[in-house]
Amino acid sequence: MVLILRIVYNEGFSINPEKTRVARSNARQEVTGIVVNSHMQISKEKRKQIRQQSYYIRKYGLESHLERIEENRANYLNHLLGQINFPLFVNPKDEEMKEYFDTVKTIMKNQNE
Repeated sequence: MVLILRIVYNEGFSINPEKTRVARSNARQEVTGIVVNSHMQISKEKRKQIRQQSYYIRKYGLESHLERIEENRANYLNHLLGQINFPLFVNPKDEEMKEYFDTVKTIMKNQNE
């Protein structure tokens, strides 16, 4: 840690100790909401939330899902698509998120027909 501090200060930067913590290799290493341990990924909690929303829409249908979560947002599918696009931006090879993306796009296409 001392070596890192020295390099940062030599480059003309400073470190805010209130915003800094050391994450060991066996702990979740997160930077600005992205987990960076072995590869870049969003948190398990956020992945689970997206997985759950996609599952309920497929199982019960969009209208039933929106009633259940008491959501009346007209652009809910666009919002969900944005939530899915972020993990795909972070990790374009994420097959699970690609599947959710395709699911939402198909539902949107079917609604417009």
